[in-house]
Amino acid sequence: MASIPSSPGQQVTPASGGAGPSKWQARSRSTPLASRGEPMVWLTGGALAICAVMVVALLTIVVIGGARAFWPRTIERVTLNDRAVTPGQVFLGSVVRSDSYSPAPAERETIEALQAAGKMPAGALDEEGLPIRSLYRVGNKEFRGQPFVWVPVYHIASATLEPSATLLERTAWGVWHGYPQAVRHSVERTVPGPASAVVLKEAAAAGDGAGGIDERAARVERVVLGDGPDGTVRVRETRVWDASAEQAMAVFRAQHAAARARAAEIEEIKTTEIGRVNRGLEHERLLVRAAEIRHQRGLATDESGVVKVTGVIPDSLRWPVSLAAGLALLGYLENPLRHRGIDDQ
Repeated sequence: MASIPSSPGQQVTPASGGAGPSKWQARSRSTPLASRGEPMVWLTGGALAICAVMVVALLTIVVIGGARAFWPRTIERVTLNDRAVTPGQVFLGSVVRSDSYSPAPAERETIEALQAAGKMPAGALDEEGLPIRSLYRVGNKEFRGQPFVWVPVYHIASATLEPSATLLERTAWGVWHGYPQAVRHSVERTVPGPASAVVLKEAAAAGDGAGGIDERAARVERVVLGDGPDGTVRVRETRVWDASAEQAMAVFRAQHAAARARAAEIEEIKTTEIGRVNRGLEHERLLVRAAEIRHQRGLATDESGVVKVTGVIPDSLRWPVSLAAGLALLGYLENPLRHRGIDDQ
């Protein structure tokens, strides 16, 4: 007969020397993975990896989309056909994106008639038969009003690339599309002499350097703005460089750095210097107003014009004087009431 161990470290021995195992013999058992928490560890690690991949993918999409918005695009010269709202219109623009749309019933009839006549341009319809339109960035907001315009493909008569066209990002009015023809730099200044002499000088200077594009050789245009101080004349002097698109852009790049420096200086004056001057003026105005109030309190008069208190009241005596004036006013109001009561009786 086998003995039951009294302590965990004591071994179990069978009662007889038989070869078979005893029912009290110790057996090894493994702990399940669920009890150790390993499945949740793997699940948490997998979720963390998926979240990291999603964050990287989102950042990649944002970077690609942002780069696409600022990536230079080709400029096309687009001519509209007779089916457009403005037939024969020509404009410069860059294609931003293209997609299909559901046309109105009248436009659908026009598309079906073009298909029946075989006049529908290739690539104007998608696989489902819907018309395709392109979004053009045309810029020139001060002239067109809208910097973007949708154009159906079947409204386009021709669209050709324009190597000589230029796109400029401006600080005002947004994008500009066009062909550079000249660079103009205007400055207002005062010159001595009468206006007649200035006009004659303008005519003489206008012919100098008209054929050159060098930065030092440009024709000068002067416009008289009015009379200045001490017999001077205010004029607007404009230096003009006329040339081809490539030469005009070369002069523009040479003058651009100085123009940006002047614009930064003007912005600094607007935001800092003018604000400092306005704060100083407002401070002085408040000081003058405070002095006026103190003077009015020191020279307060009654209805008859008799001065009640003369001189400026010091700050230390302001409250006692105000209290005394209030008590005097109460006494003045009390006497008429008493007199009125005696007369009424």
